Amino acid sequence: MLTADDLVVCGLSGKKIQGQGEPTSEINVHCAAYARRPEMRSVIHAHPPAATAFAAASVPLDQLQLPEMLVLLGPVALVPYATPGSEALVQALEEFLAWQDAFLLENHGALTVGRSARQAAMRMELLEHKACISLAVSKLGKCYALSAGQREALVGFRERMAMWACDDADKKESD
Repeated sequence: MLTADDLVVCGLSGKKIQGQGEPTSEINVHCAAYARRPEMRSVIHAHPPAATAFAAASVPLDQLQLPEMLVLLGPVALVPYATPGSEALVQALEEFLAWQDAFLLENHGALTVGRSARQAAMRMELLEHKACISLAVSKLGKCYALSAGQREALVGFRERMAMWACDDADKKESD
């Protein structure tokens, strides 16, 4: 339901440039993500139900290691609680921003970053999907754990894919 008229454009300082509404109360979190990860052109903060349940329960989403999730989403950080919109939240997130693309904000919600709005949105959908599958698996029993070697191979594949995806995302964004 989001349209271009709903967007509020802000500079990297967080100051509103254009748009009818006001910047989100989380603008400082968005600005911190852009500053720390200049290759990222989109930041999404949302409250998807299953992922937010993991965040509210302070349960990391690190048990289920589906190959697709490791490759397309990567590891998911569990960022310690800090008041939403606060500088303390920015500081808590900073620890993870350099090397992760998906975050559970403890007792708050979720955040994803991407080289395009499409990639950030896909990562948010994958985060929620991983949370839903994790809940289902927890009801069935113990999760099948990939070995360290299997995880490393998938992370290496993710890094190689990021180079390809970067080229594709840049081409689509410039079109």
